[in-house]
Amino acid sequence: MFPVEQFPNNKVLIINENIEIYVIHDLDCMYDEIQDYNIVIHGHTHKPEEKYVGNTLVLNPGSFGPIRFSLPISLATIDFDKDNKFTVKFHQI
Repeated sequence: MFPVEQFPNNKVLIINENIEIYVIHDLDCMYDEIQDYNIVIHGHTHKPEEKYVGNTLVLNPGSFGPIRFSLPISLATIDFDKDNKFTVKFHQI
């Protein structure tokens, strides 16, 4: 087991040089503005969900581990087209 302090609380990724993705475990712990990013990916609830806050995609891919809270084992993929528009697809395992 790794010490928790070894892992960052959040991470910002840049995709295709201009798409900013903010990744955090618990959305309630996010201190930045959601709308400052193109995509915000979070977990914590294990509930697969896709919603928009303004133009920002807020995505919970679900849980890819043991079944929790009667929710499906799932993951999500994001496809980017040539204009950097994206489409989310959920996959149940």
